[in-house]
Amino acid sequence: MVLKQSRNIRNSIWNLANTLIYPLGFLSMTPFFMNSLGEHLFGSWMLLNSIVFISVHVLHFGMGLSIAMYVAEARGKNDPQRLNRYYNSSLNFTNLLAMGVLASTLLILLVTPERLFEWDGIVDAADLKTSFILTSALIGVKFYEQLFMGFYKGFEEYDTAAKFNMAQKITMLVGQAIALMSGYGLAEVIAISLVTNAILVLSQFVWSKRYLVDYQWSTAFDSLIFSRLRHFGFWSWLQTIVSLMSFQLDRLIVAFALGTDIVGYYSIASMIANHLHIMLEAMVGWIFPAVSRIMKEKGDPKPLYFSVRSALVIISLVGLTVLYLIREPLFELWLGQEKFASVIVFIELFILFEIFYILTIAPKFFLNGISELKLITSLEVGYKAFGIVTMLVFFYFERSATALIWGQIAAMMVMMPLEMGIINDKVLKTNLLFEAVVLLIPCFALFGALYLEDLAIQLLLGLITIVSTYMGYIRYSRVDIKLLLE
Repeated sequence: MVLKQSRNIRNSIWNLANTLIYPLGFLSMTPFFMNSLGEHLFGSWMLLNSIVFISVHVLHFGMGLSIAMYVAEARGKNDPQRLNRYYNSSLNFTNLLAMGVLASTLLILLVTPERLFEWDGIVDAADLKTSFILTSALIGVKFYEQLFMGFYKGFEEYDTAAKFNMAQKITMLVGQAIALMSGYGLAEVIAISLVTNAILVLSQFVWSKRYLVDYQWSTAFDSLIFSRLRHFGFWSWLQTIVSLMSFQLDRLIVAFALGTDIVGYYSIASMIANHLHIMLEAMVGWIFPAVSRIMKEKGDPKPLYFSVRSALVIISLVGLTVLYLIREPLFELWLGQEKFASVIVFIELFILFEIFYILTIAPKFFLNGISELKLITSLEVGYKAFGIVTMLVFFYFERSATALIWGQIAAMMVMMPLEMGIINDKVLKTNLLFEAVVLLIPCFALFGALYLEDLAIQLLLGLITIVSTYMGYIRYSRVDIKLLLE
């Protein structure tokens, strides 16, 4: 009964389901997609997906996260007119961006020569050009998807956002599978994604009117409201830019330096890691609007943050350990022996990377929620820019895809103690040694236990992981179960 009544638990479950449904569906069908399209065309598809992801998050300037923030604020102040103004301004901004993307799509159609799409291993350059045109149009549609998802999350209705997204993703996957079984190619696969996303945003737009009181759309920009949206969106946009550079640059390097066949395998592992991280974020993403609302109600959000952080780290470390231990039978069964041999080393390294990367999740949502925008942006820019440098340095000395992942792991090992210490000094004001050192011991110990091959050392480090996790995240951290079950 408590779980059914808990808004936080409900949001976590729906956000988690929303995060899992597409990657699980896509990954389960990856062998089919790869066999149907071929390694080079599948790699090109993965590259186009990266272009969509990067373009939407870069060009939308953080508007999805910004509208979530200010919808939560308007709710906290019980001001429906302010809510209407935020909604209208963000919608108008998205309209302008979509029109700009439409112009770019027409430019690719009319001006770009077909010879530019004669890539190695690609048989039909015309099909690839059409795929690019459809991908460009898809970017414009996905701006609206980001906007409406942020709108529903601002109301802390993650279930609503999830239901829309899950329906679209399932329909899209089924349609793409049918298209490939019917003998169609990459262009038709992307066309199905475009159509289903267009239906999604139209449905979201109609449904969003239920949350607005006396709203009438206006073409005029509300300069005051838009300046607030732009201010928050700018800082979240900077965070996104550096994140994309850090965690999409590796795919681009692999694609252009090592070939589209290798990027297909690398992208599978990278996508698993990316969606694994998004899944963990989904478990606690509700803390962002919740913290914002608590601040507007003049409350203290720190107890909620400590509780969420401890729960997230414990669940993550256990889950990553289990995944690493069963990785070989799991992924060999899924991919088959030949593809498994090409991708498993990437998967192993990305799991080890995630052991440290999980430490960034709770601070990002918390600091954004309390409007410490410059601090969290500086931290994100710092560790991700350092990650780009180490990634390039490692790749310079060893031109391999694994070197790129090792560079990112090294950066996280160096930067996480620094980030946790700075957050403690600027915001939390708790024991510095505890925040910057003690809470990192479980991550370093687990990394060694999984990576090293000596059984005695593995057992010793495993014991250290268990004891340090209990001491740091259960016994000494201030965890309030009631806050998690609100």
